[in-house]
Amino acid sequence: MEIEAISLEELTAVTLELNSRITSDISFEIKSERNRLEEWFEDLLPPNSSGLLYRVEKGANTFCVKGIPSRNLRQDYNAIMDGDSELCARLKIAIAGDFDDLFFFPVEDYYYAEQIKKEFFNRRFPIAEDLLCNLSDPGISWWLDYSERHLAIYFNSHGVDRQEKLIRLGPIGDVGKLHRLFNKNIDLLCRLFDASEFVCTEKYLSITVRRGDDCFFNPLLSIFFKGEYSLSEDIFRLGEYSPSLHSYFYELATGRKFWLELISIVS
Repeated sequence: MEIEAISLEELTAVTLELNSRITSDISFEIKSERNRLEEWFEDLLPPNSSGLLYRVEKGANTFCVKGIPSRNLRQDYNAIMDGDSELCARLKIAIAGDFDDLFFFPVEDYYYAEQIKKEFFNRRFPIAEDLLCNLSDPGISWWLDYSERHLAIYFNSHGVDRQEKLIRLGPIGDVGKLHRLFNKNIDLLCRLFDASEFVCTEKYLSITVRRGDDCFFNPLLSIFFKGEYSLSEDIFRLGEYSPSLHSYFYELATGRKFWLELISIVS
């Protein structure tokens, strides 16, 4: 078979074309990989939203949360990374670059960051509260008991062996605020949850509904199980204190979600 001869100019042109294609393919792969890395790094950074920057100091049996509420997590996080002395001091970061145990927790509004700070920061929590606390020392957590149509929340100790019988919710909210808001809106809440019983005292909350698949009762359970709140503010507009009631449900969900995050860190 006869091989057709090509000129040096043609060979050079073919070589340049191949090099161009190879370079283009490599550049595309490098750019794609860089984009993937940038997206991955972006996911690691706090969002541009309100929230909390915090650290957890863990001991043998207890832990303590140190942190700050933030109006913009990304800005404050970057400032800490750059060595902002005031923010580092507030977070008890003594060594520059020691940020491995720095966490962030975004919230919908700065108000909720302040509420979490009030309930959780600069307090020492027992890791195994049921073992360290007893009837004379009830601890600080709320405890949940539930069935298909019933929910009971005890705002402090409820007997012994709580861990075996109840779900520890943590100190997720202001009991006095819950007591005031729920009792001022008790008629509205009874209608919403189709409750056959609704009792709210300064010691416990007890709700019994007529149907276990109630479209409002299940979202209420989700607040305490998962720290998720899905009810619309519109359903509370019939109540005199509805904006505060709606906000407080979200506050409870946020507190519960933060507690679950803390437990995952110290466990």
